[in-house]
Formats: sequence, C-alpha cells, structure tokens
Amino acid sequence: MHIENLRFFYEVAKAKSISTVAKSSHISQSALSQQLLKLEDSLNTKLFIRSNKGVTLTTEGEIIYKHCKVILNTYEKMLYEVESSNSQESHINIDGINILTSTLIPYAVSKIKKSFPNHIIKITSSEDNSNNIIHNISDINISYSNYNNINSIVSKEIYSDRIVFVADSTFKRDNLTIKNFMNTPFIMVNDNLKFKDMLESKLENLDYDIQLLNILFTTDSYQSAIIGIKNIQAISAIPYGIYNSVYKDLGYKIIEIEDLEFPLSMYINFEEQLYKREKLFINKLISTIKGFLKS
Repeated sequence: MHIENLRFFYEVAKAKSISTVAKSSHISQSALSQQLLKLEDSLNTKLFIRSNKGVTLTTEGEIIYKHCKVILNTYEKMLYEVESSNSQESHINIDGINILTSTLIPYAVSKIKKSFPNHIIKITSSEDNSNNIIHNISDINISYSNYNNINSIVSKEIYSDRIVFVADSTFKRDNLTIKNFMNTPFIMVNDNLKFKDMLESKLENLDYDIQLLNILFTTDSYQSAIIGIKNIQAISAIPYGIYNSVYKDLGYKIIEIEDLEFPLSMYINFEEQLYKREKLFINKLISTIKGFLKS
C-alpha cells in the first residue's frame, strides 16, 4: 500500500467525488481511479460505491477513513522530523480552542519567535481533547484540560483562571442577583469549555432552570458573543485571563452575579519526548503566556 494512494483515498472520501479531486490534484480522472483500485486491491476489499452522483464509502471504506487522517499525519510528522534533523529546523504544531488560538497563542508565538529562528510553527484551532497529541496531529495543546492521566502526556498548569460575566461598559449595573440574571438578555457560548453544562449544573443547585434563562442566541465563538453584547444591555461569559488581557480596555466590564463562580485552570499539554527535545522553547512559551495573562 502506497502512502499516495491512501492520500488520494482520503481526499476522494472527503470530497465524495473522484473528478473533483482529480482536477485539484492535476491528474486525469482515469489515473486517479487506477490509484484507488490499486489501494482496494492491496487491501483486498471494496472501499467505494460509485454512482453518477459521485462516490460513497462502503463499511470497510468507513473504517479506513476513520484511521486515514491519523496515518497521514503521522507520516507527515515523520517527514518533518527527518527534514528537521537534516536542516536543523524544528517543526512545532500548536493547537487549542478558538478563543486561545485567536488571541493568546499567536501573541505568545510572535513574542518568542525571534529567540527560535529555526522553528517552523503552525497554529490550529481544534477540539479540546488529547487525540491530536496522541495521533501526532499536534505537538503542543494549550487548553483548559489536564491530560496528566494519559500515558506519555505531560500537563503543566499555566494559569489559575475563572469564567467571568461581562457586558458593555454602558450596562446599567455592576452586579446582579440570580433572579435578575435569569431575566437579563444573555449570549451563551457553548464551546469546548462546556460552559453551558457548568452553568446548568450550578443553576440546578440553586433551584433555577436554565431553560428559563433569557438567551439571545447561542454561539461557539467568544468573539461573536463579545461583538453581540456591544452597545446593548446584555451579558455573556468568557475566561478572565482573556477578558483582562484582550477586552478590558475595549469598552467592556465585569458583572458580578450572586452565587455564580466558575474556577478554571489553563494547561499546556505535550509528550514527554517533546519536552526533552524542546525544553527551552516550551519553557519560554509558558513564561510568555503567563506574562500575557497577568499583564
């Protein structure tokens, strides 16, 4: 089985079209079909159901597709490491949830890049889970999850944070009772922090139903929530570290809400082997992030 055949399979399965992938790959449709048939022959199974509307995966094709991205990423990672060894370059993939990859992480990387001119750094947004590190998709994960219970992954706490409620500076009050909070227009951020679940549990303990909360809309983006509360009498919730370092001086303020507190810790996660190789880079990244959050 050739890696290129597997790559073609992945692209076709994703696009559900042989012609689309052939065009983007600058090869003929018949040549691409031959590559896919070779893959099917090597695996001794049919991977696609072909029709005039395109292609769909067979049950066996679904199994291959499920593992395919991991195999391709591991292969790419291997090539990067070999290339880095020969060229003295170091390729580092950093991922995290959207609120961090759009604020904190690019700031920190820009700050330290001069000290590491041979580092090729890539930043991506992702689900908040350990699979990307385990499957060699990313080298470093910065998130609000501790992966210390997973073999070979090291987690270090960067910042002891909390979720705070925020509003436009024109919001008429600085604090709210639970009853007032339930009636105040609220923009719910339901991202990988699973804040909605935390809020629902807390409200239940206080004998309130989250279904009765006055929700303007739900989003998976903190930026959307922040824009949504601008110049109106509404509130949302974000990590304090991000509020303090990004939004505090942009016309927003914290709203204290009775009996609602949500402690939160930020972690940097990586494999033990990476730390042995990139100790200086990781420690510099940690200290820069801490400085950014505490500034």
